[in-house]
Amino acid sequence: MRLRECFLFLFLSFSATCFFADSLHAGDVLYLKAKKFVTSTAQFAQELKTLSEGSPRSEYYIVQLKKPQFYDLKEKLALSGVQFISYVPDDAYIIKANPVVIQRLQSNPLVQAIMPYLPQFKLSPSVGSISVFNQNYIQRVAIRCFSNEGCHKLLDLLKPEMESKSSQSMLVATLTNKEILEFANQSEVEWIEPVKEIHSMVMDFAETEEVRSFQASGDYSSLTGFETGTKIMNFESFWNQGYFGSDEIIAMADSGLDSGDVQTVVDDVSGNIIEGQIFGLFADSWSDPTGHGTHVAGSIAGKGKRSLGQLIGAARESSLVVQSMWSPMLNTLTTPPNLKKLFEPAYQAGARIHSDSWGSGSGLGEYDFHAHQVDEFIWEHPDFLIVFAAGNSGADLDQDGRIDHGTISSPGTAKNVLTVGSSENLLFNGGKQQPWGELRQGVNRWNTEPIASDKVSDNIDGLAAFSSRGPTKDGRIKPDVVAPGTNILSLCSQVTGASVLWGAFNDYYCFSGGTSMSTPLVSGAASLVRQRLKKEYHFVSPSAALVKALLIHSAYDMYPGQYGFGSSVQELEKEGPNFDQGFGRVDLKETLNPDKTYFVIEDNQSISEGVEFSKKFESRENGSIKVTLYYTDAPATAAAEKALVNDLDLSVYVDDKLIKVSEDKLNNIEQASVEVQKNQTVEVKVKPFRLPQLKNGHLPFVLIITKL
Repeated sequence: MRLRECFLFLFLSFSATCFFADSLHAGDVLYLKAKKFVTSTAQFAQELKTLSEGSPRSEYYIVQLKKPQFYDLKEKLALSGVQFISYVPDDAYIIKANPVVIQRLQSNPLVQAIMPYLPQFKLSPSVGSISVFNQNYIQRVAIRCFSNEGCHKLLDLLKPEMESKSSQSMLVATLTNKEILEFANQSEVEWIEPVKEIHSMVMDFAETEEVRSFQASGDYSSLTGFETGTKIMNFESFWNQGYFGSDEIIAMADSGLDSGDVQTVVDDVSGNIIEGQIFGLFADSWSDPTGHGTHVAGSIAGKGKRSLGQLIGAARESSLVVQSMWSPMLNTLTTPPNLKKLFEPAYQAGARIHSDSWGSGSGLGEYDFHAHQVDEFIWEHPDFLIVFAAGNSGADLDQDGRIDHGTISSPGTAKNVLTVGSSENLLFNGGKQQPWGELRQGVNRWNTEPIASDKVSDNIDGLAAFSSRGPTKDGRIKPDVVAPGTNILSLCSQVTGASVLWGAFNDYYCFSGGTSMSTPLVSGAASLVRQRLKKEYHFVSPSAALVKALLIHSAYDMYPGQYGFGSSVQELEKEGPNFDQGFGRVDLKETLNPDKTYFVIEDNQSISEGVEFSKKFESRENGSIKVTLYYTDAPATAAAEKALVNDLDLSVYVDDKLIKVSEDKLNNIEQASVEVQKNQTVEVKVKPFRLPQLKNGHLPFVLIITKL
């Protein structure tokens, strides 16, 4: 293992040692979305018997183990003919085995419980309750199979007139509820859930008499420097050092980009585009008829040619892979059934950051097919950072003056993505300048004080009212970070009929808002961080985990929010991380800040079962240190109620005394801050609590330590 010392402020050493986990005990609860089972109770056997009555015989089972150390145990059971499919919390797996092997497992002292993988476990709660009264109700569903071969077998069950399509181990079909139950009874089916429509995460304010755009002068001399949102995020701290994203490639999946032709595309991004890829159903061009994708592209890589160099994007020297998802026939965004077919071409084109200002407006907070697919791709491509918009479903429906929780859109619910919410920009001219309560949707969503009279872009310490809040349904922190997303000025599409979004500044630039606008700014920030890690710190290919962890670690905590401590309603109830801002607003001034005495661990650092990672250093002054532990986690099983698979814990010792322990059992990130005195010895330990799904017996992680 190698350690990169960035600055010689602390003396440190690290080691990996074995330990005995006598205190670790396997769980006796199975957390399934369909039902929670307590396997240690006498009622479990009767519950299982009742549920299993009338169910078809299956080759697939859930087996719960008595030991939280899995790796060697799985190897032994594999020799007995057990095929491990995926992890189910706590300490269980979906397995494939024949009846003879299952019978042997029943008496195995290492097994806590074993049960068939029943049809009712395979149905997403979003499918709804199915009965004789609604059996003919039609739903468009995605069906995940345990294998590609399994899906091919299921194709024979589809009637010729059924609308369907397949993609590797997935089928998408339009079925009646009765037919959905028939598919759930098939042994090869792992999961069934409704197909969700996706849309851009622009906050759509229709132009009416009540909701008008405030016209700006269109004169570049009137610009304040805040229009693009980059000033608030302190991009100058990187730009002033010559970091503009050169040699970095960002893929942007959106509605297209301007003319869809590298020869005629708007000159603010001309020369940045590597290629355009078409994914929209029945589309034959990657042009942008909506204006959304062009605005996003300008925020990422706009060079500001039309604005005399004033309206520039976050990473203006980065290259773009444009992936158009616009379907002219359906008049909406469309994606492949398996998102791997979207991400893989971008990866092959050299992109290592993927910016996605879209998501689903239904099933808020769910860890669904899309979230699973995104986590799976990052798990398999650890240097590929995917950035998703959190969504625009923020609303104060209970009218308590605070935006409600639990509205994150998928795929922003995934663990390994960098999920972005919106904070307020600082702009008083142009775009939308009304208070939230006066906007078209304000009557229903933001009509209670202090939200109702708050203006859209008047306080940089405020969150946008529309920005979706966490947690996810299993309680995880989302969004991860926020960035300005109100009245952002960027490029307009020159395609005839394209929208000017929140209003035109002039013929070339227009205002817009939404988590759609925050996401490309964070994607651009990630590009600059990646460039600097390679050039200044000599990382050949920084992992997605490292880039994400750095942005989270250095984020600015906006607590208590724009209304301050003295208001009747405080916007942020507690310091970050929280479910409103995540870990805070991205702040590049604090990212890789040499004044904070950084030590960056090689991000191929890894841990395995029974091994503890330790790092020691001596402090040379009084103050505080901040520690962030982050790791890309294995994708969760669709049927599982909790998304976390692998679980690492963090502890900090000062002069051999335990000062702080972080043992988050929901998120794949741990964070701790401690006070230290000059000449004290600090030891940071990373210890595995549960490692059921590893890569060749190891789990890579990132550990970041700075002086606060």
